[in-house]
Amino acid sequence: MREREERPVIVGASIAGALTALHLARSGVSSTVYDARTAPRAKVCGEGLHPSGRALIEDLIGDISELGFDLTGFEFFTPSGRLLGLDHPSKEVGLGCDRFLLDQRLWEELERSPEVDFIPGETVRGLERSRSGWFVRTTSGVVPTNRVVAADGVGSRLRWSTRRSRGRRHGRWGLRRRFQGAARTPTRVQIFFCGEGEIYVTPLAEGRVNVAVLGHEEFVRGLQDSERLSSFLEPVEVLRGAEPEDEISILPHRGERSRVLCRDRLYMVGDAAIFLDPISGAGMSVAACSAHIIGTHLAAVLAGACTDEESEARAEKQLRSMIRPYRRMTRLLRLLSVSSTVRWGTTKFLKGAPKVLDRLARPTHTAWAKEQVASI
Repeated sequence: MREREERPVIVGASIAGALTALHLARSGVSSTVYDARTAPRAKVCGEGLHPSGRALIEDLIGDISELGFDLTGFEFFTPSGRLLGLDHPSKEVGLGCDRFLLDQRLWEELERSPEVDFIPGETVRGLERSRSGWFVRTTSGVVPTNRVVAADGVGSRLRWSTRRSRGRRHGRWGLRRRFQGAARTPTRVQIFFCGEGEIYVTPLAEGRVNVAVLGHEEFVRGLQDSERLSSFLEPVEVLRGAEPEDEISILPHRGERSRVLCRDRLYMVGDAAIFLDPISGAGMSVAACSAHIIGTHLAAVLAGACTDEESEARAEKQLRSMIRPYRRMTRLLRLLSVSSTVRWGTTKFLKGAPKVLDRLARPTHTAWAKEQVASI
């Protein structure tokens, strides 16, 4: 039983949870990973991965270029034309990444790793404190463990059950549909500001793109009608001649921030810890960065290099430092969607301030991710 308790339990096997387990495995630390799903499935996601996040993922599982299409930056549009281009620094490339294929690859890595006890199809219903850590309540019983990593996403049940949520839920609803046969494949994520919602176009392969729409619930639900969606997507030039390859999927993209990220041997990671407006396309990269931070600090504790209290304090500080530039980038980009007047003034300023634009794109930069890693 003691050996079982020493294994960290990771709840959630998407990007954040899977990468945390693989970081621990690289350090020789065994873990148990639970996921409510029995197999990977497509998600309502913009599917853009920054160079910083791509570098951290490839450092663990090798080249992932076959999972998507290289991205050089972002472009912002209104229905009347192009507003602004924002390249990744140093000509680095991100990845328009098929989320289903990435999750599938990560699951294969978990199943191959001798250090990971991967248990799909098992729902974790909540946590209860024990003398030395936690009791993890699953559909098949109670598992005692010293340390838990909550990687259960935007609507984190573990964040709610341990009363770590801060403030009210915020965010919007999202819609996703993929198209194939596009005459031209963009090399940047294209973001359109169109009144009630935003359109995100991410290339996944030559002639194949992912389209995501964000807006309030009533508006997004109305777009489930194919004709209405086609009309709303009219400004997107690359979709002309393309045909949908799947059904329309919609989902709330609403979450809460966690008051405390690391305390009492419970570590929050990915969307469970840090919820951002997705306009910056940062979700998958934030998941990769936070997984590296948590995996590194947990490995240090289990190697006897520091105490739990020291590890938690350092990980908390590191996570908050990591997310600050992403929040800055998101807030500035969000200005572009406020009104045409604000959009005009902000765009004019940014076009004349290349240093501000470069700083805005800093979190997408591989060198920035390496700085984060080196400072742990």
